[in-house]
Amino acid sequence: MAADILTLTLNAMVEKRLWISSFALGAIHRANRVECNAGGKGVNVARQLLRLGNSPLAMVCAGGHTASHLSQLLDQEQLPHHIFLTPEPLREGWTIYDENGAEIGSFFEPSAPLPENILAEIQSFLRHKTPAPRWLACCGSAPDDASATFYRHLIEQAQKNGLLTALDTYGKALRESTGASPTLVKINAQEAAQFLGASMNGLDDFKKLQTRFLKLGIRYLVVTDGNKPFFGAHDSRIWKVTPPEVEALNPTGSGDAMLAGLLSGLGAAPDDFPSALRLGTAAGACNAARYQVSNTPLEEVQKMISKVMCSAVE
Repeated sequence: MAADILTLTLNAMVEKRLWISSFALGAIHRANRVECNAGGKGVNVARQLLRLGNSPLAMVCAGGHTASHLSQLLDQEQLPHHIFLTPEPLREGWTIYDENGAEIGSFFEPSAPLPENILAEIQSFLRHKTPAPRWLACCGSAPDDASATFYRHLIEQAQKNGLLTALDTYGKALRESTGASPTLVKINAQEAAQFLGASMNGLDDFKKLQTRFLKLGIRYLVVTDGNKPFFGAHDSRIWKVTPPEVEALNPTGSGDAMLAGLLSGLGAAPDDFPSALRLGTAAGACNAARYQVSNTPLEEVQKMISKVMCSAVE
């Protein structure tokens, strides 16, 4: 089946999750349970898109033995993917939980820099991808300063080829990429405040960011704030969204699940942004209530939609 949405992850990871009975500094800990998953924001978005009934393709930069492991994990999920091989091994990460499921901490290996030729390989892949997908979603951090410009170049090319583009990143990669006028930007309040160099608390601050992004040609903006109410905008219109209350088990990937819902909703009804906001918010809330990351069945998400409050502002 042809892909309708491409996701790109420059800084992916093989994630291992370990459950232990108790934790003490300096002690030897033997895990009672271990899980291994393909990680990275674009991978998470693609996984949730698949569960929502879309046809995604997860594009990932990875190298070494861990690239093969990542591909095996994605095959096990039956998640379509394409790996751009890099000279350095893909990073690995560990998240530790106690026997009650409470997170003790996470430990990530450092990211390896991407070689310059990877950008040309991704550009060539996009040029020759047929049939053309509808969306390109650039997701997650850049592993080094040099690759922080990659998303900008790819967004510019994708839009010349008629693709809609979504951006979910932060720091230098966000500053570099917004000038390429992505169709949609989804970030959290902390990332927005960092971008603005000012606070991001409430409607007035959101409007400042919206005005700045509108001037750049960005049509959709969503700034989440965990489980708190947040705002989304389509052109000059703004909506306030209140997520449903859930018992949070693992909020990791909730923003990725939200982006998947936004893209899925806009794919079904491009002019109905409130419905896309509800779908994205429901997917994010469902994700927070599960240990699995960005892997909620469509039926569960649909049940959650009615609990999402979404109203136009002014």
